[in-house]
Amino acid sequence: QSYRTLTSLPAITLLAGDVVSRILRGGFRVFPETGNHLSEKYKQRFFGYFGTVILGFCLIGSAVWETDLYFGEQAHSIEYQSGFNLTQNMVAHEVIDALKSDTPIYLSPWFYDYSQVRYLTYGYMKETTGKNTLEERPYFLIRPEDMLPIPTIGRDVILLLDNDYQPIIDLIRNYYPNAKITDEKWADQIPLYIRIQIPKSDFAALQGLTYTATQSDGSVKTGSSTSLTLPQDASELTKIEWIGSIQIEHSGKYTFSSSDNMQLFVDDVQWTGNRDLCNGLHPIRIIQDFQTGQEAPELRWTLPSGQEEPVPDQNLFIIKSFEQGLTGYYYQGSDWQGNALCVKNTPFFMLSWPDQEPIKGSFSASYKGFLRISQPGTYQLIIQADDGARLTLDGKVLGEGLIPDQPNTIEISIDLQPGDHPIQIDYFQNGGGNALVFYWIPPDSPRAIVPINALIPESKQ
Repeated sequence: QSYRTLTSLPAITLLAGDVVSRILRGGFRVFPETGNHLSEKYKQRFFGYFGTVILGFCLIGSAVWETDLYFGEQAHSIEYQSGFNLTQNMVAHEVIDALKSDTPIYLSPWFYDYSQVRYLTYGYMKETTGKNTLEERPYFLIRPEDMLPIPTIGRDVILLLDNDYQPIIDLIRNYYPNAKITDEKWADQIPLYIRIQIPKSDFAALQGLTYTATQSDGSVKTGSSTSLTLPQDASELTKIEWIGSIQIEHSGKYTFSSSDNMQLFVDDVQWTGNRDLCNGLHPIRIIQDFQTGQEAPELRWTLPSGQEEPVPDQNLFIIKSFEQGLTGYYYQGSDWQGNALCVKNTPFFMLSWPDQEPIKGSFSASYKGFLRISQPGTYQLIIQADDGARLTLDGKVLGEGLIPDQPNTIEISIDLQPGDHPIQIDYFQNGGGNALVFYWIPPDSPRAIVPINALIPESKQ
């Protein structure tokens, strides 16, 4: 508050000086000149002292008043406090506390780009380590729509999400059943953000693949493994099948290679050659037949960068990929032309993309599936897009905002009956800022992100 007042201090000083000047000049006019040099001298001294006393009294009085106002009424007023961005400051201090305790902390995209977070953490890190963290930030970005689950790092982790992520809390609990989730508020009144503390044991429980092993005598053994390795007593195996998910960190063209007696299925399609994959979680199935060879299991990939390496264990997860949401088809260019380069499920719509994701340069996407309505009534559907978007429901275009290089908003009201309604959201991005958010306002309910259980992929209806 004092910092904000400093900019007006010169004007306040000039105004105060003007007031004192007018008082002194007025005093001289009230008391006419006497012609006596000694009297004039004492009069000048009197008004000089008088002016100084008046000025001092005003400054002391204003200081007392300001102190009482700033540190009394305003310091304890929720209304005044909410006028500042409490969320930014609280998130920044959470980050600093995590850095002090050497706890990895992940921020949702909105928080990740906060200037307060960047500069407050810069000040702390510069003082304690001497490092400039304005460019290489000491905290991590988490986009829940395509970066969950988080690979294990052997430590507890903190996630800070903005309140719009409330509809996905059940999804996070499903991944991390022992996570401590709290809604952080200021003075127990003003919602600020969601704080999630995940124990390292929950991360470790998700890593690896499940397997079904068939013995030569026909018996079957099931289990899980943190890596692509054979179970004990594998000498009598005739076939083993691993099932789980593989996490793709960067969209692009991938090539997989494996042992000769192995078959690989990604997105339920047998892998041959190379294919484009969107970032995120993809279902994977690996079958190894020991009747055609006795090679040890090995799975390698060639990344979009051209680097070839074994598939890291931390990219393999026991859990399945999202089974709800809309099916997203991504195209090169902003006009939805040609074959889709990659396909993936989008469980909810609070989307933003980093540079060169999901496709380098301009891109477009179509999200298809069904909007599940359980309660009849009037629904308000809201899409905020940067650049443009189009909303189609039950085969009818309900709204579109297709002006490039600027944010566009679609907002419509429609009466809907219970059931699954075919929906398609078309989106394009020419460059610059990018985002796609899908809200709804159901009957007698507040505005919220359309929840995961209301979006059904076209193949699951």
